[in-house]
Amino acid sequence: MEPSKIEEGKPRHGKAQALLCTIICLVVVVAGFVVAEIVFRLHNGIPLRWDMPGLYQDDPVLGWRVRPGYKAMRQSKDCAGQPVTIDMHTAAMGFRDFGDLTASRKLLVVGDSFTLNRDVSDGQTYTAVLGNLLGCAVFAAGGGGYGSLQEALLLEESLPRIDPDVILVQLHINDVINNDYELERQSVINNNYHARPYLSKDGSIVMATPAYHWTQTFLDGLGRLFDNHSQIILAIQHNLQMALLAKFNKVSIENHIEKGQDVPAYLRSLDTTKRVFERICSTANGIPVYAFILGGGRISRDITDILDGTCVKMIRDVDAALSTNLPGQPSFFAEDCAHLSAYGNARLAEELKTGLMAGPEGAFAPRALPSNPGLSAR
Repeated sequence: MEPSKIEEGKPRHGKAQALLCTIICLVVVVAGFVVAEIVFRLHNGIPLRWDMPGLYQDDPVLGWRVRPGYKAMRQSKDCAGQPVTIDMHTAAMGFRDFGDLTASRKLLVVGDSFTLNRDVSDGQTYTAVLGNLLGCAVFAAGGGGYGSLQEALLLEESLPRIDPDVILVQLHINDVINNDYELERQSVINNNYHARPYLSKDGSIVMATPAYHWTQTFLDGLGRLFDNHSQIILAIQHNLQMALLAKFNKVSIENHIEKGQDVPAYLRSLDTTKRVFERICSTANGIPVYAFILGGGRISRDITDILDGTCVKMIRDVDAALSTNLPGQPSFFAEDCAHLSAYGNARLAEELKTGLMAGPEGAFAPRALPSNPGLSAR
């Protein structure tokens, strides 16, 4: 017996219903996401513009790079709860501060989130204040979570254009953690769950993603799908990182290192960190290189020890000057109680000025000709 026309139409009708349900579900999800994005932006004072790019963009060399021309104004508070208004911009090449290229004295600073300084307004960064104290043009570049290899690559890229008189590298304990893939995978505290460059034993550079948890990889990919334009996804990424930090903080590899355990990956990374700075010295080619570390403990001491045999002049005990607030002083720290407030940045600049000007003529003293004139116009 042949099937009836009604029976023949059933499968097609069922497929049409399934397709319609799928489309409706997708529309509801997209509409819900759009509404959530709008509400989130209105609540946080973020302009309702999809074409407004995020602070970072993917980069084949650095892993991620700060966008030039980024603008943000928001209300915040310092660690003590005092309200502050933050009005920040990024300059040419994604730099936080980009001075006059024709100036007679130029200081180039590379670092991580402490140098990017998202928690203070323009002119309140330690680099801007330091430039005023020293009477020189300052060029400062940093990215959240940057390790020393990313800073070295950024230096190699920007040095020919800026042609500085002095180089200053801002370090943190994350620099050692981020210089070894296996070590960073064991970290929650200093893991940015994003592809970054690593220096191999043979001197080559490889890109790898050291995610600690699968949710980090998923949200990172989702953020990149929207080219980091979605503010709510960026907020979810941040909150996830904070949740993972709260849950796994005690088992993060830094705790084992600070307790004195000789973690093989850590010892290997110390050697890699030294090789990264030897690369920086080669790039500097006679330009004085100074460095300072924010963050104390064993890792900080080990970094200082391995740099003793390089061209780097360490400005020591900077972190100690930011350790204790006196009664009546503003807080040294921003809302997250980790990064620096405007007051903390000003205090840091004073410490760095003292370190850079130590000696008969200080950091801007005349120097000998470079060992390889082909690498420098100076």
